Amino acid sequence: MGGVSTTHRGLVYLGLEFQRSFSSNTLRGAGRDAAHVIAALANDGLVDSCATLGPL
Repeated sequence: MGGVSTTHRGLVYLGLEFQRSFSSNTLRGAGRDAAHVIAALANDGLVDSCATLGPL
């Protein structure tokens, strides 16, 4: 599910091979995957919705 656990609320993963794209397990893909999991956490109310990662 793109790095977001479907069984444990608030548990996310980063750096898995083919997590969201071919580059997920490299530095090049980490920012995009991190933005996805932060957005998912914000949607669940687990982090402030204005949390940002800076330029991607």
